[in-house]
Amino acid sequence: MKTTDNENFILENFRMVSKRETLLLGDIFTCAKIWDSLVNYFKRKHWIDSSAKNAPPPDFYNDKLKMMMDVMRIDDNAYVDKHGKVQNPIYKKENELLKSYLGNDYKKVRNDISCYVVASSGLPTHQDHNFIRYFDNFKRVFKHHNKKIANYKKNHPGYKTIFFVFDESTAYIEALDKQFIKENPQEGELTCGKPHFACCDKRFLDVIINSDVDYVIWYMPYKLITGINGKMFPLPKVAIIERAKIPQEAFQVYNSNLMISSEV
Repeated sequence: MKTTDNENFILENFRMVSKRETLLLGDIFTCAKIWDSLVNYFKRKHWIDSSAKNAPPPDFYNDKLKMMMDVMRIDDNAYVDKHGKVQNPIYKKENELLKSYLGNDYKKVRNDISCYVVASSGLPTHQDHNFIRYFDNFKRVFKHHNKKIANYKKNHPGYKTIFFVFDESTAYIEALDKQFIKENPQEGELTCGKPHFACCDKRFLDVIINSDVDYVIWYMPYKLITGINGKMFPLPKVAIIERAKIPQEAFQVYNSNLMISSEV
């Protein structure tokens, strides 16, 4: 059973994103080459899967490009409780649903089946989709994987490192002012503000800048904003970032106190 906690399944979905929905931040040719190596049918075979529990990390490596890649999931729902344990109401609900329909060993059931789960946490909007949790989750997960880079380099000396971030958060909007911020907004209510480009948010980029990774592939399939005319606002579904060459104009400053989710 292939679900979104499977690295290969995440990559399969990533390959369905078109190049026009991809933002390149860094050397255009190098970033495009990385994208092509993962998407092109003939070139992606050079990425060797080492994500099995008994295989040396990271999750994938490419001897032709001399690159290695680790996959991670983040969202705007997870938080660390008072005991220091990470809690994620959405992942918990997804697991419960899959077990109820497919049994406790659902992960071992038919690997040719792809399963998407849309679960509701049951929490009010300001807890279900929380911008502070989003950033804290990104920082925590990113730093956790960054600590492993030295070990990755022992297994693949001289290789460049890629972090593939599967971002399951909703889109956010920086409200014009606090009058637009409600704890329990209703579907169809209009708001006024500017779209949040997470891959250009200075706080998120500073986490990347202060890491040891060479490249970041940021996959954001669920960020959707509908305009007043009913048309979808164009947000990138993927950003490929070269840490050492992020253009200065990419760094945008947002007010976290004015962030609201586009999803109720």
